[in-house]
Amino acid sequence: MDNNMMNVDELFVETGECGKYQVLQYFLLAFPIIFSSYQTITYIFSTGIPDYRCLVPECENETESPKFSPPWLRSAVPMEAESGSGHPAQCMRFRPLMNCTDGGLVDRCTADLFDHSDPIRCHQFVFREHERTVASEFKILCPENEWKIALVGTTNYLGFLIGMPIAGVLSDSYGRKTILIVSCFLQSLIGVLRSFSQDYEVYLLLQFMGAFFCGAYNAGFILALEAVGPSKRVLGNAIICCFHSLGEANVAFTMWILKDWRWMSQVLFGPGLLSLAYYWLVPESVRWLITKGNVEEATDVFKRMAKINGRELSPEFESRVEAMSTSNQLPQPPAKEMIQIKDIEVRNSSVGSIDNTKRRNSVRKQTSASMKEILKSHTLMFRIFCAVFCWCIITMVFFGLALRSVTVAGNKYKNFIMTVLLGEVPGYIATYILMDVKQVGRRPSLYLSLGLTGVTCLLFHVCRDYATLQFLLMLIGKFSITFAFAVIYIFTAEMFPTELRNSLLGICSMFGHVGSMLAPQTAFLAKPLDPMYVWGTTALIAAGLSFLFPETINARLPDTIGEAEKLGTKSNTK
Repeated sequence: MDNNMMNVDELFVETGECGKYQVLQYFLLAFPIIFSSYQTITYIFSTGIPDYRCLVPECENETESPKFSPPWLRSAVPMEAESGSGHPAQCMRFRPLMNCTDGGLVDRCTADLFDHSDPIRCHQFVFREHERTVASEFKILCPENEWKIALVGTTNYLGFLIGMPIAGVLSDSYGRKTILIVSCFLQSLIGVLRSFSQDYEVYLLLQFMGAFFCGAYNAGFILALEAVGPSKRVLGNAIICCFHSLGEANVAFTMWILKDWRWMSQVLFGPGLLSLAYYWLVPESVRWLITKGNVEEATDVFKRMAKINGRELSPEFESRVEAMSTSNQLPQPPAKEMIQIKDIEVRNSSVGSIDNTKRRNSVRKQTSASMKEILKSHTLMFRIFCAVFCWCIITMVFFGLALRSVTVAGNKYKNFIMTVLLGEVPGYIATYILMDVKQVGRRPSLYLSLGLTGVTCLLFHVCRDYATLQFLLMLIGKFSITFAFAVIYIFTAEMFPTELRNSLLGICSMFGHVGSMLAPQTAFLAKPLDPMYVWGTTALIAAGLSFLFPETINARLPDTIGEAEKLGTKSNTK
């Protein structure tokens, strides 16, 4: 076989595409993936606003654990007309006619002791149940402070927005494994430190910093994707995403049990400090090693892979790996598309003469040159634009529905866990069944799932008087947007070349988090217009744009810009 026509995927056929080695790697990668989900979701429960009302000092004493619904409550606190169930107003109480505090009138707290025509604001509160959150502890309550709660979510996703592309570039330059370990450790450390915050401002700063060091998920995802052969990519994607969903459900379950945001943060993030052990547990991606010219280490990983999978390597296997590395980091594009780098001689005879330092410098130059070549490619630039838009809409709807699930009638923890386990996890499993087993293409999978999401979001508001039906639509919408999320992740990874795959995935993910930054602002958006209308309409637009992507099912993972441009053509099909 011609060396220039070889592909790393063909090496996996010999070492085993999905054997014991891959199972072990996925088991190890499950933990950092789960830890990375905590940063995404914990703020929803850390900043949750428990049910509360005004403290009435004339009738009760704050130090004696006052009851939320005492018999005299209607005499001292106005009821909300909107609730229809006699729920007390949260930030208003009736003006007392007598100046008596510390529960002095508790035995005769009647309606004639208050002026019902003159409600006043209160600054002390009683909560329905004992639950310590950032909102209750730092007194971020009442409508005028809602923006502070929304700002936490926006700041969190701003950290992702800035950190994702940086982590992606560093991952392509220094390795997926390095970024996985560093990001997981720093994110866990900051998560623990955040639990000791003494005020809102410090908490907000640490929330941003935790999100900024966000490279663990993308690095882990790419490590997992590049550890299996082409026929098992979708299965690997579904497994990794399910790990992430289980982490989200664990956040809700932990807060449900502990009812304390500080303890929750310490219990969830503390074990992540052990991630430094992954330096000895997880090998680097063989694809990345080959593109960087680390032939010896790549060969060692392949040998270990074959040994664990019970495979015998052919005598020429090592020379094939070496040939791929020395032929300018895997298959070459046609001559007119080649990136000319004078520091690299594409000759097999030059392998032993290239100094390691010079090799690393030349690879960095090539990565820079590759990015410039992509900017010149109208095909790839238009593809990036469509991918960025789809990412933005998918993340906005995905996280928006997560936020909305805790506001639907019922136990918010149970609702969230059910949404994850009955919506997200089945969505990821369906991704594997439809896209891999049933061989439904990536493109129809994306536009059909986005279309279903759009329809369910538009129907949600119509059924606002039927809580059970609304929750059912929530599950369907979460299922379909999760399916779209899983598809867009693997679709993006398959549409771009190896040497810039993680960088471009990071860029798409970065712009995607613009959408997730908008999701926490739905409380303000819902006043003039239900955000479900916005999510439904934009999801349908994204479904239309997804028609423009090339089909990548059964296509070789592109290693060069030229191969990426030819995606969807017969020449790139296996």
